[in-house]
Amino acid sequence: GGNSVVNAYSAGGMIEATGGTLLMEGCTVSESLKDGVLSGGAATVKNTVVANCDRGVCAWGDMQVLNCTLDRNRQGAVEHGGTLAVRNSIVCRSLQAGVVHDWGTERVTVTYSDIWNPGKSNYAGTPDKTGQSGNVSADPTFKNADGGNYRLDYRSPCIDAADGATAPPADFMGAPRYDDPRSANTGVAAAGGAYADMGAY
Repeated sequence: GGNSVVNAYSAGGMIEATGGTLLMEGCTVSESLKDGVLSGGAATVKNTVVANCDRGVCAWGDMQVLNCTLDRNRQGAVEHGGTLAVRNSIVCRSLQAGVVHDWGTERVTVTYSDIWNPGKSNYAGTPDKTGQSGNVSADPTFKNADGGNYRLDYRSPCIDAADGATAPPADFMGAPRYDDPRSANTGVAAAGGAYADMGAY
């Protein structure tokens, strides 16, 4: 998907919200020739996997990316004239850059996320946020990303590393967030004591 002409400048996205409010939860978006998700209004994308798109998510308006996994997009999360907040997410193996500001005033926030793009840029057009606000840059060690399994493997640096206060209470599969007793708690506990993982699972 994502190849319909929407204006004189570019091809369109697979999911486009040019205004209004968009809420996406528990979705998989993949193989878009242009944007996986493009929003010109207020958008919240959570517990969602976006993979193998040109631009994974693109904020033309105000976009919240919460507990998502963005893998092997040309650019993972793009702030394009709007505001972009990436929280508790994994943006990895991008072909060009992970988190990008490419137009307008830079308004990018990244917290408790793993931005890991070996041999490529983690950030472009916005300051590197690794080591700040709970952010890391490390191999998330998925079970089998090439096979589409984005569950975190044992000892992943993303386990118990998210901000539980902002994480949805359940993950992509509807499983409740919990504290893995085998992993160090490097994130922030939720009110009930659970330490959420980064990413959609």
